[in-house]
This record gives sequence, structure tokens and C-alpha cells, in this order.
Amino acid sequence: MVVKSIIFALIAYGIAMLIALCVALIIKVVALIVQRGGKAAAADSAQQES
Repeated sequence: MVVKSIIFALIAYGIAMLIALCVALIIKVVALIVQRGGKAAAADSAQQES
């Protein structure tokens, strides 16, 4: 009985870690896209001025 609850807790913890890693990865990708977009917009405006 105790072993089953420990296994369940470990599986639940593992699933929670996987979800957290996926969310962190999505946030990193969005941040990279936003940074690239900001740099591209700054470069475009600098080229238009000169």
C-alpha cells in the first residue's frame, strides 16, 4: 500500500516536472522570437533613417 502511494507520488512529480520544463521552453522560445523581432525592427528603422 505504501509502495503504491510512493510510486504514484514519484510519477505525479515527474509529470509536474515535464510540464514545468515544457512551459519554460515555450517561454524561452517566445522570448527569443520577441527579441529577434525587436532587433529586426530597430535595424529596419535605422536603415530607413539613413
